[in-house]
Amino acid sequence: MKSVRVSLWFLWLLTFSLLLFLRGFLLTKKEVEKFSSCHDYPHTPPPSGNNPSSSCWSNPRYKRAVLLLVDALRHDFTVFNDSVSQPEPWQNKMPVFRDLMSSFPNRTRHMEFIADPPSATFLRLKGLTTGGLPTFVDLGSNFGASEITEDSWVKQLSLNEKKLILLGDDTWMNIYSQYFHRAFPYPSFDVWDLHTVDNGVWKHLLPQMKTPDWDVIVAHFLGVDHAGHRYHVKHPELADKLEQINSWIEEVVMHVGEDTVLFMFGDHGMTSSGDHGGETRDEVTSSLFIYSGSEFGEVSEEERAVFEKERVFQTDLVPTLTLLLGVPVPYSSLGSVIPFLFLTGTEGSRTHLQHVVNTNMNQVFRYIATYSMLSSEFKKTDIAKIKAQVDEINSKYNASKSQYSLQLVSDMLRVIRVIRDLCSAHWAQFNLVLMGFALFVMIMISLGLFSNQLVSVHWWVAAPIIPLVIISYDKLSLWTGVTNPITVLITLSSVVLTLYRPVRSRLLTALQRRQASPLINFSIRGIDKVSEVSTRYQR
Repeated sequence: MKSVRVSLWFLWLLTFSLLLFLRGFLLTKKEVEKFSSCHDYPHTPPPSGNNPSSSCWSNPRYKRAVLLLVDALRHDFTVFNDSVSQPEPWQNKMPVFRDLMSSFPNRTRHMEFIADPPSATFLRLKGLTTGGLPTFVDLGSNFGASEITEDSWVKQLSLNEKKLILLGDDTWMNIYSQYFHRAFPYPSFDVWDLHTVDNGVWKHLLPQMKTPDWDVIVAHFLGVDHAGHRYHVKHPELADKLEQINSWIEEVVMHVGEDTVLFMFGDHGMTSSGDHGGETRDEVTSSLFIYSGSEFGEVSEEERAVFEKERVFQTDLVPTLTLLLGVPVPYSSLGSVIPFLFLTGTEGSRTHLQHVVNTNMNQVFRYIATYSMLSSEFKKTDIAKIKAQVDEINSKYNASKSQYSLQLVSDMLRVIRVIRDLCSAHWAQFNLVLMGFALFVMIMISLGLFSNQLVSVHWWVAAPIIPLVIISYDKLSLWTGVTNPITVLITLSSVVLTLYRPVRSRLLTALQRRQASPLINFSIRGIDKVSEVSTRYQR
């Protein structure tokens, strides 16, 4: 009886420590189901001339936008390096970006596009459309994507009577089924098929761009991602897909009008084995290329250090796209506008940029203030400190009477990044202290069980492996659904080591029963009437 009580006590402690570990690993957040609107400006009314009645939150810079999403387009796939004498099979396959940058330096920009882990496609689409930070708890949705209820630029386009056309990955239909003016979806989970989706997208892309009834086109190519999953980054099939996409981009650019902006980007990268889902640099670093139908405004050296970064977060696309088109930023967005896109070279464009960044800052602070009232995750002192900074900046902005100040714009962008970093620390970064403590408790419990001879040494070895297996699913990218042999081996080894002794004992007992005499057989079963049975057996 005592051993049973001790076993139950250790089992409770083990369960508790495992829950502690999961608390540090499976980060969660609450969804704020509020929506931005033209009548719900996040701050005081904007300065005169910045927000006429015909626009919403800001004047539109463009009338149309084309989004070419090349799934799993790692940034170094898009960089052309002349100095490499023996390039890797995937290198220098996409010279289109170098050529366009050389031919149209005032219309193009090329930069790293950083994803927030986990780098699974559904979660990246969620981040790219809502501007939020998905957590590891959301990973289950990657295999059965359901409709996204948070505010997004997809919904904002629909609410503001903008027409959106979808081409490609049918995941978009699962998460935003009712918001497309026209849609040409193709199945996305057959990773052995490298061409059906891409050929279907290309079949419709240029004809749709030539039609008059659209504001935004989303074309989601899957061939590069599927080539990585089926093969690896050095396989010729991946190189062929990169060359194919390169040729298509060349043609698309020729059909971009003066009132249109083209965003070409990836949702995540991939490892050398072609997988993704984790947080390694290769997995989270994709590429963003921007081509404008009209020229950007000139940027001074001082402004360049603030406005033109070599790396931007994927969440930054959300406020940038919406404010360029003159629609509200999604309520829960944590992104920061890409400033140089709002400079046109005309008088007043810098004043307008300052208004846009101020709008962005107040929108992000409004979200974090609302969230802090729904949850106690953030310290009140942190929110109060940010509020004091926001109030000070707004006071300076209102007092400036629309006079442009680079320092003021820089301060606004800094506050946005502070808020984003605060949220990232809670939702996108593991609590290593909690996880480490839980592992320590598991090891001590295992030692206690072993010292009391309640379990075998195999359990002592296997118990701490449980959380390590969970970690391996992230580090080795099994989230994608592509079986990683190392992860499977660790998982099976843990199970086998855990069950080795009891399974072995049962097998040996069963074997002995078959080979032994009825007397031994009965003895093993604990039958007390040995003498009686023995007598009958002798007769």
